[in-house]
Amino acid sequence: METEKTFAIIKPDGLLGNYTDDIKRTIVEYGFRILKEKIVQLDEGTVKSFYAEHSSKSFFSSLIKYMTRYEVCHSHAMIVLMNDDGI
Repeated sequence: METEKTFAIIKPDGLLGNYTDDIKRTIVEYGFRILKEKIVQLDEGTVKSFYAEHSSKSFFSSLIKYMTRYEVCHSHAMIVLMNDDGI
């Protein structure tokens, strides 16, 4: 089996709603290993760059607003996951 890595984001409402532990528990229950985790603040420019592949889609502006809607806290949990043939 080939070991693969992927990336996950827990969005601001997940952090503010205290769902982080539940989300991580579900990730582990599905056989993933959490290799690295970091809480970061993303500004509008970074979010636009990250989701650039969707820039021509009708939902792009609402996605950017959603990802940056908390004026005080634009924090996201960035998680690197690993699994055997599971990505």
